[in-house]
Amino acid sequence: MELLEELAVQPDTTVADLLYERGIERSAIATLIPLARGLYERVLSSPQALSIDTFHSWFARLIQIAPLASGVPHGYTLTEASGELLTEAYRRFMQTLNDEDQAEIKQSLLDLYATVGDWNTKKLLDAFVGKRAEWWAANLCGEPLESLSALCGADGELDARLRLWSEVRLGERLRNLSWLLGQGTKRNQDRAVAIESALTGEASVPAFAQLLNQFYDDKGGLRGNDHKRGNCCLRWNRIWAMVQLRALKANSLLSAANC
Repeated sequence: MELLEELAVQPDTTVADLLYERGIERSAIATLIPLARGLYERVLSSPQALSIDTFHSWFARLIQIAPLASGVPHGYTLTEASGELLTEAYRRFMQTLNDEDQAEIKQSLLDLYATVGDWNTKKLLDAFVGKRAEWWAANLCGEPLESLSALCGADGELDARLRLWSEVRLGERLRNLSWLLGQGTKRNQDRAVAIESALTGEASVPAFAQLLNQFYDDKGGLRGNDHKRGNCCLRWNRIWAMVQLRALKANSLLSAANC
């Protein structure tokens, strides 16, 4: 109502700006200003009370007042228990997967199961249903996956964690660190073996996880190491600081890739 009042009483220049801010072309504003100024009076003089609805309740009201000849079924009510609807929709979806025309979708679902498991697949599908309006809007501007791929760049094609094996200087620092740990206690020697085996093996996500596990615990805290005092300790601390920084960077890349 406040906007309608402004359209009714403000100068033409202000009204023109208000209309332009709401998507009206400059060329059409002059002809629409008289109509815009009359909206406030029309609302105030209307015999029907002004109602403010959500989109769903407004649409439900349209269905209720639709003519019988329109073919719109009557008696519909809004359903609040969306969880039950999702469960029923998921059940029907699973029942259709054996149809011949659903072979591609069935294979995509099996790929999801193999990648993230049954529970996470169900969560992903539920989240997708919750964002179906956004997906519809994204399709209006072309193929959404192509836009997402362009935004992700190289990380969309190759897991960012696998870049570690292509960074020569970082590999040298890690091997130097592994050698230093090998001169220490039994726990340090075991950690050196784990680092060396991860670096010398094939670049893979499990190998990265094995390497990262030597620097961070399950809660993301830095792991401690036994070390001797002296020059070796000084050199260890310098390399350890550099490795921590690079490991943090790799960890951030991991988070970005998962998003």
